[in-house]
Amino acid sequence: MSDRDDIKNTFLESNGWGNSEISPIATDASFRHYERLRKNGKSTVLMDAPPDHEDVRPFQAISRLLNEWEFSAPKILAAEKSNGFLLLEDFGENGFYGTLQASPDLETGLYECAVDVLIKLH
Repeated sequence: MSDRDDIKNTFLESNGWGNSEISPIATDASFRHYERLRKNGKSTVLMDAPPDHEDVRPFQAISRLLNEWEFSAPKILAAEKSNGFLLLEDFGENGFYGTLQASPDLETGLYECAVDVLIKLH
């Protein structure tokens, strides 16, 4: 086990998510990676952003701003900025693409909502 794993496990333990069932989530085009944690019928998302490559503060600022503007952005449940760990609200496994695949009849409405959000953000 690496030092980073030890730090992560300490962070999870201190925030009530020690010994969770952990499954990877698709990553983005950065050094960050994400894991879904499940425990006692609840779930959350762990963002692991190695501080030598990533800074979680901009993510926190954007999340806070979007929530203030009443957009849907994951709430930050716990943070350890110095080590690059955030626990995030889990929106579930079906994102935009998954919803379109499961319910193609919603396509027009979903895209209209997406455009409305982009207009409001602009």
